Parts: sequence; structure tokens; C-alpha cells
Amino acid sequence: MGFSTRIAARMFEDTINIPNTQSIIIAQDEDNSKRLFQMVKRFYDNLPENKKLKLGTDSKTELWWPQIDSYFAVGWAGSKKVGRGSTINNLHGSEVAFWEDAGPLISGIMQSIPQDGNIFLESTANGIGNYFYKEYQDAGSGKSIFKDRFYPWFLEPGYRADSLVGGGVFVRDSEEEELAQRYNLDDQQLIWRRNKILELKNAMKSGENVGTFPQEYPCNPDEAFMITGSTYFDNNKIINELIPRTPNEWREILPPLWASNLRRVRDNPRNQFDIWVAPQSGHRYIITADPSEGINTDDLHDYCSSDIIDVETWEQVGVLHGRWEPFEYAGLLYELGKWYNNALIVVERNNHGHAVLTNLINHYGYPSMEGYSGVYAHRDYDSTRKSKQSTLKPGYPNNVKTKAIALGALYTVTSDGSLNIKDKRGLKQMLTFAKLPGGKLGALSGHHDDKVLSLALGAAVLTDVEFNNLEQKITNKRKSRIITGKSLKRVGRIL
Repeated sequence: MGFSTRIAARMFEDTINIPNTQSIIIAQDEDNSKRLFQMVKRFYDNLPENKKLKLGTDSKTELWWPQIDSYFAVGWAGSKKVGRGSTINNLHGSEVAFWEDAGPLISGIMQSIPQDGNIFLESTANGIGNYFYKEYQDAGSGKSIFKDRFYPWFLEPGYRADSLVGGGVFVRDSEEEELAQRYNLDDQQLIWRRNKILELKNAMKSGENVGTFPQEYPCNPDEAFMITGSTYFDNNKIINELIPRTPNEWREILPPLWASNLRRVRDNPRNQFDIWVAPQSGHRYIITADPSEGINTDDLHDYCSSDIIDVETWEQVGVLHGRWEPFEYAGLLYELGKWYNNALIVVERNNHGHAVLTNLINHYGYPSMEGYSGVYAHRDYDSTRKSKQSTLKPGYPNNVKTKAIALGALYTVTSDGSLNIKDKRGLKQMLTFAKLPGGKLGALSGHHDDKVLSLALGAAVLTDVEFNNLEQKITNKRKSRIITGKSLKRVGRIL
């Protein structure tokens, strides 16, 4: 779209009109720095004669106008000394996502930029986990000095075509029809898109180092940062779910008056407490609980994370997310569970999970499991005994086997679309959940995975055949006892 040209032109205009102005462009490599410098030289060569001040320095990387003592230079990220040691009024970092060690380099250069200086960082996205991605995310949440800007490919008027490469009649497929409706695209834009996808595929086959269409020509920021290969979930499916929903689908519902702890948490902006669907009469619910474990390996504070899932519709109807001590978290789960028809609360029982379970059961008196009601109990097998004796223990254990089962269940229900996830933050965590070195699964460096693991608990219980058979037996037993009761008093006690 010509952003490098536009930014360089604005910086050049500033440099030749304001004395003592220092401007620098930093490219990702030496070849691109030469290309960008030729563009700056072209600006100078085509100036009106009355503006074309005499150059004191005219080298391959620098222009200096001694009459006004202004300076314009171009360097590349591989040159560690670029931009250091002098005041920089304008800085343009080009294709920052492709720089090596971009964070330390930019941090060092920024020490030379005054308060009224200008900094532009632009790039094609290069996956998740690099400096550019993190800075862009921080800018979007107000945690950065930068302002985030995103420009989808269809804003470029030149990205249009009248005919398909190779000929033929253009007929929209289902994906193209959906894109047309979502972004108001016409056939000429869709034809250009289809041609470009074919062009990129052919380039890849011939060995050229090109990206995929969503990465090179994204429709939204999440699609731009999409990575493939190392991620665990199907990012294409997740990105489709990240499209903003209508306000009615994202409404918040106030907890009942007696749920005082939940109301207090809801009013605290540091917490996330979103309810999209209130408890429905006759519906059964699962509430997951992934307790905080303190500080993780990336020195990030973990969160307590809970999801409310409607068993009848397999729809995520609420989210509770924040930092609480085990006793406080147990109290919140108690109120949430009572509100949602005595929901089945599934607590990950490792580490702090034991304390949450103890408080939930012993202090708050939340009932034992009866199907989709009470505190979930997992069937643990004693491998040391020949009889393979098993017992039901409160909570969901977190070990290599059970974690793989839970994540596998979440992968399945998100791939086939059977679990309706509404929490955008949870979906974004799924984008950064990956296959790590050593065969482990977890969040990429600098990211959290508490929402992923919380959703995985719900998926594991929803798809657990053994548990659902047990739940059916409990339901049938309860019905049988009610039918054969010999007195109204007995039936009342059972109910």
C-alpha cells in the first residue's frame, strides 16, 4: 500500500524544512536499506530548485544539508550501532517483525529520541511471539507509547481484477461469499484475491520464500499474526470466531442480590466477569476452575480462570477470570455454582487446586457430585494393585495423560464447531498455544494459557464417555427411587 514511501516522504519533508532535524530509517537488512535510501534520494532529486539545498554529505547511506544542519540516514537492523549516540527526531522502523533482537535495538535507539520526536514502526506480520507482535498488542490495550494501526488489504483500490488467471467464469465459493458479506467485498476484489492466492501457492512450489495470503494480505489483525506449524489448534477456525459479535450476543447479566462476592468482583475492572446467557430453568451446567499457581516460568503472574458451559447446548455462557487466593476463589465458585442450578464444578486439583477444593467442600458445603451437579470427582485407578481398584476423588488431576486427554477434547470440539466459545480473550490464548520444544504443550513465551486449560477441563468432561454413562446411571437411579417411594415424605427427601 506504499506505507514506507508515505512515512519516508513525511520524514523527508520535516528534515528539509526544519533546521537541526535528524531522521533515520532502519530496514530489516542491507538490501532493503539500499532500496529505501534510493527512494529518499529520489525525493531530493525531484525537489523544486528553490528547495534543493546544497548537500555537504551525499553517500550511499547519508544525506546532510550543512546550511540547516539537518541529516537523513538509512541503516539496517543488523548494524548494531545504527542510530545510537545522537538525537533522532524522526525514526522509521521498516518490517520490524523480521528484525533479529528488535526489542533491545529499538529500546536503545529510543533513548536518543526526544519527547516531541516521531517514531513509526511498520511491518507485515511475522507470526506471534516476536517484539512487533507484543508491541502491537500492548498498543491496542493502552500499555504502550505507540498507537496501533491496522490496514486490511481491501482498502487498497488497486487490489482488483476483472478476470481469473487462466480464464473461466468467476463464481463465489462459500468462503468468498462469507467474506463478501462480512467485509462488503465485490466480485472484482474477490477475483483479485483468488488470483493472488494461486500466485502465492505457485511461488511456494517453486521454492520462493513467500507467506500465505492471510499473512501477506490480512483482513483483520488476528489473521495477520496467524502462525502455522507450531500451534496446537486450528488457527483458521479460531480466527473466524474472533470476528466481533453484535452487542446482543455480548450482553452482561447482573448476578442475583445474594451473590455479593460475585457482584463485588464484577465491579472491579481488574477482573473479567462476563455473563452472556443467564441460568435457564431445566438446564445443566459445568463450571471449570483452573486456579492460579503463582508466577510461571516467564515471570508472569498466573490467573484463576473459570468458564460456564451449558451442557444442553454446549455453549459457553460465562467467564470468570482474575487473581484470587484459594479461599476467595472457592467462595466465588460457590456462588456461581448455586446460581447456575447447582452446576458441576470441575476444579483442576494440582497445587492450589487442593486448597480450593477443601474450602469449596468443607467450608462452603458445596454438595458432592450427582451427575452434572456438585463437585466433580475423577476416577483414579491404583496401578499398584492387580485388581486395578479405582476410587472417585474430587477434582480433575493434571498430569501428562489427563492434560493430553483434556487438550485433545478441546481440539476436537473446536475443530468441529460443537463447542460455542464466546470469550475473545480465550480464543486469542488458543492462537498462542503451541507445541513447545521437548514435546510439551503450552503458551508461547510471554503469553498465558490459563483460559485454554480452563476450557480444556470443560471439553474433557463434556466428551468423557465414562463420566456421561455414570451421570446417566445416577439420573436413572434417582428416578427409580422417586417412583418406588412408599410415602410422600420419602419422595420429598429424595427430591
